[in-house]
Amino acid sequence: MATKTKSSRTNVSRRTAFRFKLANKKLTYMANGQMGQAILQNVSTSGCFVTKNSTELEVGDQLLIVLELAMRDKPLELKARVVRIDAGGFSAEFTEIAENFLTDFLTLLAAEHRNSLLNQIPIEK
Repeated sequence: MATKTKSSRTNVSRRTAFRFKLANKKLTYMANGQMGQAILQNVSTSGCFVTKNSTELEVGDQLLIVLELAMRDKPLELKARVVRIDAGGFSAEFTEIAENFLTDFLTLLAAEHRNSLLNQIPIEK
């Protein structure tokens, strides 16, 4: 008799937040007293997936993620916790986002995603 395993559908259904893919968006983070740099692959109002991190991390590590967005004068600082590590990078869950900031955060992410897409369009000279 086959053993039941979690289906990928279960994993997908847990992701209820809008996810935005940003093209080669660099970020800085602080973890375990060390500054690191990485590439943001996708981000939502609940967390992010990051690759090419410059420091070694473990599940449960607390992070301060610093993200520069086009529509903000100052970098956005987000507290997060590493929830998954794989060969290519890590996933982090944001731990302290005020409910009243979620709509603004979603708007910022959508604008950054749009700018990212526009920057990929070749301009003919």
